[in-house]
Amino acid sequence: MTPPNDSTRDDDAQTAMRQAIEEATRREGGTPSGNSGIGIRDDAPLIVIPDHQLVVCVGRGSYGQVWLARNVMGTYRAVKIVERASFQNARPFEREFNGILKFEPLSRAHPGLVDILQVGRTEHAFYYVMELADDVGTGQQIDPEHYTPKTLRTELDAHGHLPFERCLKLALALTEALGHLHAHGLIHRDIKPSNIIFIHDQPLLADIGLVAQASEAKSFVGTEGFIPPEGPGTVQADIYSLGKVLYELATGKDRHDFPQLPTLIGEGTTTDSGLLELNAVILKACQSDPKLRYRSAGEMRDDLLLLQSGKSVKRSQAVERRLARARKIAAVAVGLALVTVAAVLFFQRQARREATLRARAESGELAAQRNLYAADMNLAAQALKLNNLGKARRLLDRHLPVPGKKDLRGWEWRHLWKQCQGDELLTLNVMSNGVSLIRYSPDGRHLIAGDLDGNLVLWDMIERQPVGRTNSVRFFQSAADFSPDGAWFALGAYDGTNYLVRLWKVGAFRETAPLVVSTNQVEWLAFAPDGHRLFTVAAGTLQSWDVASRAELERQHLPTGMARGWFGAAQDFTLDRQILLLVQQGNLLLWDAHKRAPQASIAGPWVPGNYNPTTFGFSPDGHVLAVAQTGGVVSIWDSLNGRSITNLTGHGDKWTVALAFSPEGRRLVTSSYDQTLIVWDTTTWSALGTSHGHENEIWALAFAPDGQTVVSGSKDASVKVWSAFPRAADPDHLDFPPSVTGLVPTPDGRYIAAASERERWIIDSQTLREIRRWPIQTNRTALALSPDARWLAEASEGGTVTLTETETGQEKALPVGERALAQFSPDGQLLATVTETGIISIWQVSTGQLLRRLNADSLPPSCLCFSPDSSQLLISQGTGIKYSTTLWSVTTGEKNMELVGHKSAVDGAAFSRDGRHIATTSNDGTTRVWEAGSGREIALLRGQLSTAFSVAFSPDGTRLVTGTGDDIDYLYDIASEQELAALTSPLTGDKRGYFFLDDETIVGLCHFDSPNVQRILKWSAAPREAAPALAPNHKPSTQKW
Repeated sequence: MTPPNDSTRDDDAQTAMRQAIEEATRREGGTPSGNSGIGIRDDAPLIVIPDHQLVVCVGRGSYGQVWLARNVMGTYRAVKIVERASFQNARPFEREFNGILKFEPLSRAHPGLVDILQVGRTEHAFYYVMELADDVGTGQQIDPEHYTPKTLRTELDAHGHLPFERCLKLALALTEALGHLHAHGLIHRDIKPSNIIFIHDQPLLADIGLVAQASEAKSFVGTEGFIPPEGPGTVQADIYSLGKVLYELATGKDRHDFPQLPTLIGEGTTTDSGLLELNAVILKACQSDPKLRYRSAGEMRDDLLLLQSGKSVKRSQAVERRLARARKIAAVAVGLALVTVAAVLFFQRQARREATLRARAESGELAAQRNLYAADMNLAAQALKLNNLGKARRLLDRHLPVPGKKDLRGWEWRHLWKQCQGDELLTLNVMSNGVSLIRYSPDGRHLIAGDLDGNLVLWDMIERQPVGRTNSVRFFQSAADFSPDGAWFALGAYDGTNYLVRLWKVGAFRETAPLVVSTNQVEWLAFAPDGHRLFTVAAGTLQSWDVASRAELERQHLPTGMARGWFGAAQDFTLDRQILLLVQQGNLLLWDAHKRAPQASIAGPWVPGNYNPTTFGFSPDGHVLAVAQTGGVVSIWDSLNGRSITNLTGHGDKWTVALAFSPEGRRLVTSSYDQTLIVWDTTTWSALGTSHGHENEIWALAFAPDGQTVVSGSKDASVKVWSAFPRAADPDHLDFPPSVTGLVPTPDGRYIAAASERERWIIDSQTLREIRRWPIQTNRTALALSPDARWLAEASEGGTVTLTETETGQEKALPVGERALAQFSPDGQLLATVTETGIISIWQVSTGQLLRRLNADSLPPSCLCFSPDSSQLLISQGTGIKYSTTLWSVTTGEKNMELVGHKSAVDGAAFSRDGRHIATTSNDGTTRVWEAGSGREIALLRGQLSTAFSVAFSPDGTRLVTGTGDDIDYLYDIASEQELAALTSPLTGDKRGYFFLDDETIVGLCHFDSPNVQRILKWSAAPREAAPALAPNHKPSTQKW
């Protein structure tokens, strides 16, 4: 007999799993998809989901189907389709739809809720697109033919019951998610194992089709066995359902067996202490009387946290019951008052002890929140690098504080939040789907926007109000135009039988009789300058129509080709210059319709009806043609002769899908899948500025007739108004010529001295502007700059340190004796020098007098800094295996302490602003934080792969930034010892100074070897008062108009 091969075993395992899923679905009241199990595709999808292809039906329930779908980016999603026919009347159908609308914004606010990515509706159904659950075998590596979603039900079917530790972890995650749902006034109503999915192996509450507001959740829905005796629709009912879920997880038994525990015969052991403690939580959650259950998911979570800390929930509940009994006895047994009081005091002491234990558990929860915060900050930074504003905003919104919770946000959150703020002047949020049509009326009064749901909205741009709306219009974005006087709007459309031109009177936004053109799509249309005629192109024919009578006036057969790009086009067609661009195979033909002859042609990778070109447009004078291609290139051509002018590549490799020339032709705006707009100067073809603010691809653009603003429409369903003259970004760096050999900061980094062989500069590091410059006669090495930038310490020949007054040039010579390191005190009164042989000297700046010398090790110095009050001096010395970091009293000259812990010499050190802590960073790859008073190490920060040369505290002392020799520097949270952000620079080099100038700005001093350049880098964050103080969710700015 031949043994089965691997594929046979795989098929058997898959068949067994599908059978288990079918059985589980029947147990919980659903129906598996297809005719014979999960994974069988229905032949006819119910509705079309924009940007998604339905691949396979993976589940059915009482009210709809769940499909595995693939979006245009190739990412797999879950789509639930709910048909009106599934309901006897409209009310429950509308209730389910309204529940989705209320849940959709909430879904992005908590990691324990499945994220609703898109919601849509037709006449007979609605749908919503969700994150896709992991596959039971392959996680997020999805194979549509064998996909089986991973849920708690599949976990139970595979394992029988789950280990206590995993049950507890899942219970904590689910109670937190459920509590968040309840806190926003929503009830789930159908919590069961199959409605809890795993994404990246994390549990999420899913199948939110039954979610409703508490005031609307009284209908009897849910799944038998998980519904409490009083019925569903309340907070306590959800808690009951969750308790039953935990019962199945912990025991492996069916919920109908509750409250039976496993026996010793093959099912577990009733002596398992963890199970018994968890069972105490389950019993309270599943009490028949709602008054005896947990009052909230948060209260249930508190007991689970107590259990996580290793303490007894049963004992805690017993204490509570005893306290209750003690209070009753005290009320009726006055004669036993003293005994009762003693008992109450005893039990209160016990309760306080339990409260202490609960506080410890909450401390552990805070540590977990810090870890999540650190991870999300790094993910948000990565999202911004990819220009994914939507993801970055959602990650930041997770950590908007709520009352009673610790606000974990610091400089890094405000830094990222500032980058997430859009440049738009105004956002018009009235569309329901991606906006592919934007047109401005010639008088600048009105704007038309159209989306993929067929909505057309007319805006009065003077009053900034929508004044008209129609829906269910199947239109083509390349065929739309206002009449020259702005009184009419024409739109190429489809009515299910014919392709036609629909016409609206703009003032009242009233539709008039359409103009039936053809059984072929209207590729392009435009009004004649007199406004009485309309030109259309369809099926290779150019036609002229009388608008008033709807009669055809003239027609011309065109050469083979399409009069639009893949995403649209802005044709150049007037009485004086009747030029049409036709996309042919491998050729762009510029057709003179007046002469009925070609004007020019452009060879290239052009394919009519395909992606090349994506769009094109003519300059107002008709002399320049801009053509957008796949791969992000916008090619510029002379339309009179077809010669190439230049190529624009500002959008990288992301497709450009919309463009528009300004009315006077001196600017071109382009938009792309990279979610940005770029304004170009058409005389130099250089970029004038880049704007961002949309959360998805930008599909449509239009200049206002006055040329002052640009309007965009995006896949994110928003319409935004922008300045047509983008503001230049604040400078984030300052480079010096190669002649500059060094940068020297003040102790706080507020000013920086730049030194060359012939000149000295003083730079304001906040503005990156020069405030002083003077020539020098003798070449010296700059060492230190006083806090007020008045004095510059420089090393001269013969072992002398020269103090130069930067305004007058007056000099003082300090006889140090040999080459030295120097630093000014924060009050500017003292200068400390340390020679290569370890001689430490303290000098009076005003007189140049030597105040004292300190007896340090005879080792070369690597780092030198004063405490904020100028009373202590930190010195690091040594190389190789011999090194030391010591703290000295400036007043007495005595050594206070030595900091011991680094495995190599310290290259950078800093005091916190209150002087209570010291940070040191070393080429041993670590940064350490110490108590300044005791020298005790309180934090150890790792992660830097190369030597760190500098370190700085944030003003509040909670953050630490380090400067390394790589192109990445690090920002840490001291309390959690977590890396929160990476500060990147385009070059690799030594960062010899890092400073928090204030609560908003970090500057770094860098020396790059290739190319040889000195640079000041600057990073900024939003002011604390500008950042949102509390949730709700992010809302685009609307007050910049």
